Amino acid sequence: MSGEHKYPTISFHISPREREEIEAKILASGLKKKDYFVRSCIYNRFAWLEEKSWSISW
Repeated sequence: MSGEHKYPTISFHISPREREEIEAKILASGLKKKDYFVRSCIYNRFAWLEEKSWSISW
């Protein structure tokens, strides 16, 4: 069907400083941007805001 994608798109807003840091890490990794984000989200720790306090997941 026209206009439908097989896989969903994930997007978010970042500051210019955050973008510079992310782009530098992607370049240093040697991975494609998509692969870097997928691997970072699946295999690395991350933090999220829950009821005004930060949590870390390993």
